[in-house]
Amino acid sequence: MSLITQVAKGVARIVVVIIMGALIMLTNRLVRSKISPAGGGYLRNTGPLAAAGDASGPIRQGGRQPACRGRPSPASGERAGSLSVVVCAYTEQRWHDLVLCISSLLAQQDRVGEILLVIDHNEALLSRCRAQWPQLQVVPNTGPKGLSGARNTGWPMCRGPLVAFVDDDASADRVWSRELTRAYGQDVLGVGGHIDPVWPEDAPPTWWPNSFNWVVGCSYTGMPRRRSRVRNAIGANMSVRKHVLESVDGFEISLGRVGKVPLGAEETAMYLKAGSLYSDMSVVYEPAARVQHRVTPERVTASYFVKRCFGEGRSKARMTRMRLAPRGEALGTERTYVVRTLPLAMLGGLCSTDPRRGLAVLLGFACTAAGYLQEVVTHPRANESAVVATET
Repeated sequence: MSLITQVAKGVARIVVVIIMGALIMLTNRLVRSKISPAGGGYLRNTGPLAAAGDASGPIRQGGRQPACRGRPSPASGERAGSLSVVVCAYTEQRWHDLVLCISSLLAQQDRVGEILLVIDHNEALLSRCRAQWPQLQVVPNTGPKGLSGARNTGWPMCRGPLVAFVDDDASADRVWSRELTRAYGQDVLGVGGHIDPVWPEDAPPTWWPNSFNWVVGCSYTGMPRRRSRVRNAIGANMSVRKHVLESVDGFEISLGRVGKVPLGAEETAMYLKAGSLYSDMSVVYEPAARVQHRVTPERVTASYFVKRCFGEGRSKARMTRMRLAPRGEALGTERTYVVRTLPLAMLGGLCSTDPRRGLAVLLGFACTAAGYLQEVVTHPRANESAVVATET
């Protein structure tokens, strides 16, 4: 490699870092400029783009307590039999994954109380599932089409005090139910677990940044490595007390995935509302409660990466408009993720064997910011109850 080529590559990397820094500063200013006076109860710190973030202590109504990082208070635990598991499915194309999912739940070392399978407006799949699992409660989605509507159909039917949600393309470890329920204490309103990606080729593409594993609904670089307080759990492996779901009216139907439309943030909104109502309780991340989440080949393409990041930005803008927390609170840890995690991920990627990994970090951030700004500009004062995700 000639000296000129080496210098050119070095200059290019420096330029990328400068652009990244400028975008970060611009995003911070845009977010801070929209911070409104604090009103109502404050919430615990929010997490990064897709889910769980830094640990923090419970927050009182009307004021913030000092951050309490590290492990939450010892949990008394619950029995796995108190856990009702809701699985939502919408397509027969994932039949093999669904069979693996249900089989893993039936094979738990500590049996769960019940399994509810909700079919999202697909009569053929509904009939097939009822024939395959006559011992389970298999019901159609009676609400609007989409993941939020299906979840809202399932959880009110649960008889257990704890309700877990597992994606239909995820399979649980045999001790999943034990580890998930034992993390519950009197001051815990919900528990989420770790999500391992199962890549199409046993490994992600060389350009894929692990800090963006949330794009495929999995745990990512920067999440806690031990039991910690978080803002919310990732939807593929999460749980919450049923009375909390009743208090917040479940999931917001204007958020969440509809078919293949890559929107989200319905779990974040639910946990934020729960945190405002139960300010003396917290959400806990338990990495020992693990599931394996299959990643399909089309989700490791650059086009899906861009589309999903853009959709996440739109979802976070919609969630922010709901005013579940002051803007500075609702997006606080997102800024931390952008400022601290992404620059390191980008630099590490640029210096790796495939420098495209660093460029992918920049691309993902830019697309997410673009989605957020597009939603803010096109729906500056939209009524969120009327903004429903539709398939395009």
